[in-house]
Amino acid sequence: MGIKRGQKQARDILRDYSPTSFIQRVREEGFVTESEKPKGVIIPNATQIPNEVLDQYLPDLSGAELKVLLYIIRKTFGYNKREGDRISLSQIINGVKTKEGKVIDKGTGLSKRTAIRAVQFLEKAGLLKVERFKNKNSNNEINFYRLITREEYR
Repeated sequence: MGIKRGQKQARDILRDYSPTSFIQRVREEGFVTESEKPKGVIIPNATQIPNEVLDQYLPDLSGAELKVLLYIIRKTFGYNKREGDRISLSQIINGVKTKEGKVIDKGTGLSKRTAIRAVQFLEKAGLLKVERFKNKNSNNEINFYRLITREEYR
């Protein structure tokens, strides 16, 4: 009565557990047992997402558009920056690391082209305001992003 191949692989996954690698392996291998699932996520340290995003826009946004929107919500509302914040395209795509290399977040994981298209769509749809900046040499600088709220339509 030995351990089944799938159970051994799942145990190996959890030994080297990280949420991303676990999810990727589950997609690739197509298995997970109840006892091998991660034990949930931490709730107290959470970002508020406007209900309207989930109730009204979730079904109609593409995966890329939703990822970008949620990332910007996290970087603004999640850090009590309701008025918005400067967020680089690189952050949106790859996330943020400290100088020491500690991962703060992993971004959206989108390609540059897909991220740009998602931002453009969200801006055109009236969900996002992007202020673009250029330096003296006309080179792009980090953009300022904010959610457009109902208050702005009054």
